[in-house]
Amino acid sequence: MRRNFVLIVLLVLSFSCGYHIEYRRKSLPDGSKKIYVEPFKNSTTTALVENYFTDAIKQEFYSKKDIKLVSKDQADVIMKGVLQSIKLDGTAFNKTIYNLEAKEYLITMTVEVKLLDKSGQVIWNKLFSEQEIFNVFENIMKNESEHRKAADRISKNMMKKVYDSIFEGFPDES
Repeated sequence: MRRNFVLIVLLVLSFSCGYHIEYRRKSLPDGSKKIYVEPFKNSTTTALVENYFTDAIKQEFYSKKDIKLVSKDQADVIMKGVLQSIKLDGTAFNKTIYNLEAKEYLITMTVEVKLLDKSGQVIWNKLFSEQEIFNVFENIMKNESEHRKAADRISKNMMKKVYDSIFEGFPDES
């Protein structure tokens, strides 16, 4: 009986349908395969956080290898980004004798990303916003570290969405 069961399982597996996901190479408008990413600009008062976004989108292009990162003079398309806002809202509080102190913050970051063709015409433009909660500690250095870690995680998540979103508007040219 056991042998019959094993034979049936093997038979079913040998005739079962095989599913696979077709990989399609991504391309930019007009089949462009080369992009330059300008360092993102920062319209906030939080210094250097824009670098997280520049690094994260470059990492997306490096890891996917569909589009080649090149110098500005070699590029078919130029990406520009602006960190427009960073908002911190207390979401959980400790009550003290004198006031309420936040023990948890919700950080919300908003970035505008544009693609321009060689002539400087905007061919794609979108606003992205992402949130994350982080804990607050009594140590101010630890708080700053947690704030930066949350910003880094947001930048990575958001730039994955930017990368995917870019190609939604442009059909496959391969």
